[in-house]
Formats: sequence, C-alpha cells, structure tokens
Amino acid sequence: MKDDGDPVARGSLTNQTTGCNSAEESQGWYIDFIANPGERVTASPLVAGGIVFFTTFEPDIEDPCKCGGIARLYAVQYDTGCPPTSPVLDINGDGSVDEGDMIGEEVPRSITIGYGLPSDVIFDPADSQIIIQTSDATVHAITVKLLGERIRIHSWRQVFH
Repeated sequence: MKDDGDPVARGSLTNQTTGCNSAEESQGWYIDFIANPGERVTASPLVAGGIVFFTTFEPDIEDPCKCGGIARLYAVQYDTGCPPTSPVLDINGDGSVDEGDMIGEEVPRSITIGYGLPSDVIFDPADSQIIIQTSDATVHAITVKLLGERIRIHSWRQVFH
C-alpha cells in the first residue's frame, strides 16, 4: 500500500486489539490499548525484517502525575498487526531467540521492559539487539531475530562541512 497522504477512516482499518484478523481487504490495522488503562505510544516506531517495533507507556493508574509507570515493547507484523509467526524477542534473557521465548504456545505481541517512559526503538545490527532507554536511566538491550533478510551496510559516505 502506498501512503498518499489522505486521512484514513478508522472504519477502513482492521481491529487487531484482541486477535489476528485478516487485514487484506482493509487500508491497514490498529490496536486499542484497552487492557491497560492510560497506555499510549510515546515514541517513534522502527520497522525491520517485516516487524514493527514500538514502545508504549502506562502511567501509574492511582497517580498519573507520579514518576514511573510501565514501559512495554511491542513487536507485530507490519502488514497485519498480528504477532510474529515465530519468536523475534529474547524474552527469557538466555541470549537466543527460540521456542523458549513463547508464552505457552503463543508468540507474545508485547513484553514489559521496565519502568519509566521509554525512548525510541534503536536497532543494533551488529549484535542483533533492540535498544531502549527508560526514563529511570536504564538501558534495555533485547536480542532479536528478524524474520526477513538481515540488514547489511554496503557502503557509506562521510560528509565533512
């Protein structure tokens, strides 16, 4: 699909909030954060290997002005909004992405990464890691396994002014 800059009506998008529905006949998809009151996307997403990575923040429900809150990392298929077909995040922290990174029989759509407001998602291709810093000054490095072709640097050019 090509973004022509025209607004897209919510009715022409597929709701992927609680399941994984076909998005072929729609102009895209959306996820409502209804399970966690106040949860919102606060940073720019990253698309790599057919997966959209984005962070959310859920403020403290009892006192939204209080420091802290929960930071989450989402990983969904860019074209459907569904969870990936196989694990892409090392959620058990063993350094590899495999069947041990599933919850039961399912690949999770999101994981809790810590507390505080999360930064933009940064991909480190050398170490195959997603890097996010939360406002409590913690840097979270999560090993990922991209489903598509690996990103390679073919060349670069330095410009000096």
